Amino acid sequence: MNNGSLMLQKYSIKNLLLGAKALIIGGGPTTLELDRWTDVEKDVTVLTSTAYLNSHLQTIQTDYFIISTQTDFTSEEFKKWYNNNPNCKFVIESNHLWKAPNGFNNFIFNSDPIRINITPEFGVGIMGRAIMWLIETNLYSTIYFVGFDGYAKDGSGQHAFHKHIKELNRQASINTYSKYLDNFTKFNSHIESIVKEKDISLVNLGKGHPSNILSHIESKAFV
Repeated sequence: MNNGSLMLQKYSIKNLLLGAKALIIGGGPTTLELDRWTDVEKDVTVLTSTAYLNSHLQTIQTDYFIISTQTDFTSEEFKKWYNNNPNCKFVIESNHLWKAPNGFNNFIFNSDPIRINITPEFGVGIMGRAIMWLIETNLYSTIYFVGFDGYAKDGSGQHAFHKHIKELNRQASINTYSKYLDNFTKFNSHIESIVKEKDISLVNLGKGHPSNILSHIESKAFV
């Protein structure tokens, strides 16, 4: 994995000694509540998947963008975001990008994408893997995250990137609140096991929101 060496180039020795701060922004409902995260002091901002569909996120300075199969390199929203972030580094999850996103093969990257391989998988989506990636770099004293939610107990949950997604699929037999809670509980247990010896703060900026499933779990890893 070449993420460590590439990311080291972004920081001075002073920043590394003090510990950098990162913010990861996902597609959960809490991202829509701007007062939760817009004033957070950070050195690095990470966006995911189709974040460029959110009009506010189109304009913010982005350091890393994690590509998903839903990323559309040909969309006008993506082009607008990229025009504001021509120096952004792209990240590819080698074991999750199972097909090339629309426009991927013809896109001219400003530098080779960073390739990562994050395991194990807990069924909590790209945000969980993004958190594990940044933990593994050992570059950060604080990792803030927002939009890592899921759904409320009644199934509600407005997606921050896709306006038409407002609740769980009532016909689905797998994607239930109970299943999401179980997946987040297993993810939390894994994170607790890997950070107990690390001097790192993992800050859940979505805490308290009905759709923020991590808020429904007693955790020693997240604050």
